Amino acid sequence: MDKNKNNSIFNLPISMSFIKNSILKESFNVISSIFQRLPIPNLLSYYLKKTNRDYLLPFVNGLANIGRPSNVLFPPELLEQALSLVLSGLNNTMAIQSNLHWVWPYWVEKQHDPDAPEFVPTGVNVITINLTSRNWTSISLINSRHECMVDPVGMLTLFPFSWSIFPYILFEEQKYIPPLIYKNVKQELFNGTLPQVITKYDVNPEFKWTSEIEILEAMEEELAIVINTIENISDRNISLVFGISIRPYNSLTIGHINNLKFKNNLWRVNGKPGILLLTSPDHTGTSDRFLGDPILTREEAQNLNSRKSKSGIIGGISEYIMSLRPKEKKKIVIVGVIGKRKPVPNRKFKHITLDVINKAKDENIKKWLDWEAAGLTLTIPDKRVEKAFYAIKNHLTVFDDKDYFTAGTFVYHTYWIRDGSFIALAYENLGMPEYVIPKLRYFMKQQNKDGSFISQNGEWDGTGQVIFTTLNHIRRSGNLEMLNEFYPNLIRGVRWIETFRITTKLSISPHFGMLPAGMSAEHFGPNDHYFWDNFWSLSGIKLMLWAAQKLKQTKDLEWLIELYEDYHDDINSAIAYAMRHGGNGEVLPCSPYRLMDSASVGNLIAVTPLDIYDNEETWLLPTVDFLWEHNIREGLFFQKIIHTGLNVYLSLQLAKTLLILDDKRWQILIEAILNIASSTYTWPEAINPRTKGGCMGDGDHGWAASEFINFVRDMCVVERNGELFFGIGFYDEWYKDGLNIEINNASTFYGIVNYSIKIIDKELSICWSIKRKSGHEHCLMFFLLPKSLFNVNNTSDSFSLNKTKITLIGDEGKIILKIKES
Repeated sequence: MDKNKNNSIFNLPISMSFIKNSILKESFNVISSIFQRLPIPNLLSYYLKKTNRDYLLPFVNGLANIGRPSNVLFPPELLEQALSLVLSGLNNTMAIQSNLHWVWPYWVEKQHDPDAPEFVPTGVNVITINLTSRNWTSISLINSRHECMVDPVGMLTLFPFSWSIFPYILFEEQKYIPPLIYKNVKQELFNGTLPQVITKYDVNPEFKWTSEIEILEAMEEELAIVINTIENISDRNISLVFGISIRPYNSLTIGHINNLKFKNNLWRVNGKPGILLLTSPDHTGTSDRFLGDPILTREEAQNLNSRKSKSGIIGGISEYIMSLRPKEKKKIVIVGVIGKRKPVPNRKFKHITLDVINKAKDENIKKWLDWEAAGLTLTIPDKRVEKAFYAIKNHLTVFDDKDYFTAGTFVYHTYWIRDGSFIALAYENLGMPEYVIPKLRYFMKQQNKDGSFISQNGEWDGTGQVIFTTLNHIRRSGNLEMLNEFYPNLIRGVRWIETFRITTKLSISPHFGMLPAGMSAEHFGPNDHYFWDNFWSLSGIKLMLWAAQKLKQTKDLEWLIELYEDYHDDINSAIAYAMRHGGNGEVLPCSPYRLMDSASVGNLIAVTPLDIYDNEETWLLPTVDFLWEHNIREGLFFQKIIHTGLNVYLSLQLAKTLLILDDKRWQILIEAILNIASSTYTWPEAINPRTKGGCMGDGDHGWAASEFINFVRDMCVVERNGELFFGIGFYDEWYKDGLNIEINNASTFYGIVNYSIKIIDKELSICWSIKRKSGHEHCLMFFLLPKSLFNVNNTSDSFSLNKTKITLIGDEGKIILKIKES
């Protein structure tokens, strides 16, 4: 399919050694398509019988029938990721275990240490995968398709699956090499929130050593700038060797270097410009797997400035001999070549100078400060949450590939409707809708002939997610011209949902009227009729009722009302069945055929963000209680299916639901989420509960980052059932003298909200305004305050056991209230 042409494994460097041209690429796409249609279990069973391997037949039959029957056994698009996983894992095993005299990335050093808690044996595992420290910080320019990854010890990887570089110091018989000194390494962001990674190596009392990495645009080149600063803090003269090493690996895999050459201060890697040194080194060298690690075999490697290897295990070093007087500091500037902003390359990089870089750095800081000040801004008493909000706001750009949002910057650097929908919601909540518009247009271009929106075949949530994301944008922007433009595509999507449902209405069953079985969100388990898919689809139809009404599409509106009611009834029947047969009449499993397990967390989207079920649904609180009792570990949601790790975005889904329920358990989750965040405010997709490092997916996950933004926004402003609520997530403890809260440019369905809260001498003042466009509707607005602190008067009524609902009248105004005497 055309829509997957940008997602192919053939775009990954790891596969370029065995895939050289578009003919092979197209062949793989054809094979994937054939794989999807072939009766693979039957063919495999036939083969096993013919080769007298009958004992394996039960395993084949078990895999084929573990889930509900589906016309797509497994999303073929995920085969590419599976292939990269297996090939890279085998490469890791063979390359690492036969070259243990090399220094490997810190995750390998820990995972191969039998005395470390991260130790993972191989043996029958065969493939070596990072299961314990899958963490990095992605950095990029605003509005760029390129991202670099910095691991927790300052190793820089310029591209997914590529080679890396890290610094090292040799001082008085000591070798300070980042993967081996990880216990003495700390990282932070510049100014606390701006996307420049500062790594501090606290390794010796006689000198300070820091590495600063950021992405700049200079002379129309996209460059990764690495500045290492070494300062003598002793009272004597010291001498040391500072080095930069090019490494044939990254945070997950071997990063093959088949050709390495140094000339004119430029390292060319695999025939392309890689690393530019602004200061000429005292000596350089290369080495391979036979000679050994170039850092450890320095003398043998020196002055060998060109090397080739079929295995891809080559390393290089550039070293500087430094003499430092007391208090003297020196800087070494390294430039990594990422991408180009013009077609003609600056091949010799003659114009990349320190002055050019310093000017670009100043311009870059200004751009990031402007970005941080744009859209939604907030001042709240919890400075930890506030700081995390701004750091992640600045970080979210790494998941923007212009045409679509990506779930990650490494393994997940690809098109995924589901993750993109949550990231798009974050951009809307940040008041930056202009970055969502190109993604909506990309959605429409990728629509299938049957009307569906599917990024991975066999996952049926995409069509509802596209409708939700598109109409969420239009409702907030008030842009009815865009609604006119996209309406035909969206109505085709709804017709696909209707047609697809018909296939389950041919006979009476527990899933009658629901979508056919599919893989759904992948972390739920095998193919099934998941409520998740149907909640997204039902939400899309509900939003289309609004769209048809706005455009006065009378016939469509009549049909949509009937479809919505019929679909809603069918889902409710399936819910009732699921509760009786798998939920003891109280809780809601993830499908009509499953017992209660951690996959039921997916049901919570029906309440938030979809708002198609009320927070008073009988199944909601018992389901939340079940998840809390069986899945909370160290204050985080532990997903027991596929991920088998602590999951931040599912923890945030639970936290958002508890927020709507006015249940203070959300505070426990948020505290744990902040505690588990890296010092640069990133989270992997899943976290190993023993090592607290990433164990699955990308080590810097877009869904997790965006859901934190979405949660903080909901704390301040949230829509519910056609009404607007302010302050639902403000702690009771905040309401005391000196309180100062300011929320500005909060995007909602009803306009842009600004408000402030102050308490002076036990007198609380609330000032608010809402700016509407012509397409925005009016709604009731309420401020929620702790019931224990304020007298209830005629302008308010109860929101919950804990909150008083203060009615805000008019598009702007001010209310003054006295706090109760204790």
